[in-house]
Amino acid sequence: MFSKPLVTVIVPSYNHSRYIGYTIESILNQTLKNFELLIFDDSSLDDSLKIIKKFKDPRINLITSDRNLGICKAVNFCFKKANGKYLSIIASDDIMLPDNLEKKVNFLELNPEYGAVFSGIEAIDEKNRILQKKTKKFERIFISENKKKHEWLNHFFYKGNCIAAPTFVTTADCVKNINGFNELISQAHDFDMWVRICLAGYEMHVLPENLVQYRQRRNNQNLSSNTSDVRKRLVFDNEKILENYLSIKNMDDLIKVFPNLPTRHKQISEDLIPFLIALESMKVNDPSHHQFALTTLFNLLKNLDIRKTLEKEFNFTDKELLKLITNNPLGSAIECMHKIKFYNSLLKKFISKLKNFTNR
Repeated sequence: MFSKPLVTVIVPSYNHSRYIGYTIESILNQTLKNFELLIFDDSSLDDSLKIIKKFKDPRINLITSDRNLGICKAVNFCFKKANGKYLSIIASDDIMLPDNLEKKVNFLELNPEYGAVFSGIEAIDEKNRILQKKTKKFERIFISENKKKHEWLNHFFYKGNCIAAPTFVTTADCVKNINGFNELISQAHDFDMWVRICLAGYEMHVLPENLVQYRQRRNNQNLSSNTSDVRKRLVFDNEKILENYLSIKNMDDLIKVFPNLPTRHKQISEDLIPFLIALESMKVNDPSHHQFALTTLFNLLKNLDIRKTLEKEFNFTDKELLKLITNNPLGSAIECMHKIKFYNSLLKKFISKLKNFTNR
């Protein structure tokens, strides 16, 4: 046996009794053998615990909770218990291909400036059958041209996430430096982490091959399924993720992330960096970006000195902010909802009068 594991594999488990066995088998069958496996059962209501306990491998450490904590708290708890130099997280319904850990750990060993490495994914159904069309789609999304950290940040800001969370392998030092997952981000906690990894100065790399199988379940049972609740949570989460960009404190870093800033903007004082980030955010046709921009501008204008500077250098005043607020997509959506309610009430009145008329 190894004196200390090179890798800690973390499996947050909740009500996946049908799949958790496949997940554990795929980890135990890795070509890299020097790892510990932390399984956090988050108060499952099915037979998950019974299935997990059938595996007797000494590298397995089962942690149980008497109440459901949620994925972020569960994984953060495991981060603190981990002994490995490297950390891997995989859901309890996904599957690692045999050389997943070996290839990713080898990359990180050879490239110490990198804080995380990812790969592509194969899509599988509930019977472990590969979904070829879905896999091809995932390859187009998740196996993209690699970038430097500032380029990743630019892509994330304007275009969103393009990295497959189930393929994540990182270093323990990286996780410690960024304080793990933000437990208040309920839906896009993985995307939030990618942004913070880059902002902390780490590089990231995507291996151009499929090394993990991601399970696509029917009837929108995946946590990331495109449901109404998920979409609503993402509006909030994405705004909070954008707030991470306000940690950029010098113009050199800002210009690397936003190389297309107008030349005159590149000469301003560094206390106005949030203003430039807000202006860039307003260019993105997305409610989260607009809400983030408006909140940032509002907070800036509360400072009288900054307000005077913005008016002098950019002709930006509280009246300009009011115009932006009036055109806020979220406000427009609310206005549409009011109109729908109004026309629904008119329709109900019409139907009621029609019924009265036909009953005469």
